[in-house]
Amino acid sequence: MAGTSRVAGRVPQAAGRLRLVVSSQVFMGAAIAVVCGLGIWQAQWCLAETAKGRRLVDAFGSGRALLVWRLILLLGLAFGAALAAGVVNPVSWE
Repeated sequence: MAGTSRVAGRVPQAAGRLRLVVSSQVFMGAAIAVVCGLGIWQAQWCLAETAKGRRLVDAFGSGRALLVWRLILLLGLAFGAALAAGVVNPVSWE
């Protein structure tokens, strides 16, 4: 069909405009990475103001809890980036 060629990740739109379509895998990976990045950035607040953070501080002490918190979120950030990049794929129940 003439004029209906598809470019990967793009959908043809009226008047020759193309609209970018983001897959759910890329969106979820980026969202996970952003939330983990914000958690790393606000680590002190998370440890002081959340129940899970206070539990970490009680279990490990303030210095080590900060290290554990940042390590957990760093792993989440790496997983989110890998999911968005297509290195890790979601489970398929087919």
